[in-house]
Amino acid sequence: MRVFKKMSKRKYKRFLRFLGEPYAHKRYECVHRGTLLRDCDGFNHRVVDIAGIKWKGDTKGSWFVTDVRATREDGHSFCSCYLFPRAPVTPEVITLAIREYATDATVKHFQEGGWHVGALIRIRDRLKNGLPVCTSDGLPIEAE
Repeated sequence: MRVFKKMSKRKYKRFLRFLGEPYAHKRYECVHRGTLLRDCDGFNHRVVDIAGIKWKGDTKGSWFVTDVRATREDGHSFCSCYLFPRAPVTPEVITLAIREYATDATVKHFQEGGWHVGALIRIRDRLKNGLPVCTSDGLPIEAE
């Protein structure tokens, strides 16, 4: 993904430091359509669409990307927190993380807070029944 136009890389980095994102150029250059990335839900997802949020530079026709909005294959957007993009992980790591996270205490805590936990309960039940929760690529398996 192209992250700046009609400006030097040095000037681009200076703008990013000014905005408080000094390493954004390293984060966003690796995001392309079809890339497999890990999202905050714990699963890997493929990038379907990318939209860069551009700022105009100080010279005519120059611009640079300050943020990226990427869309997953299920139509949802990737989390745009400071962790984006994250490298994909193996299905074993995903399963282990869900086992540690999706405990009865966690579900109860979120229910008391008014959060919708239906998907978390379905995933936890799949694990309890010995069924896989993700494919060999780490993509989530849709509930039947």
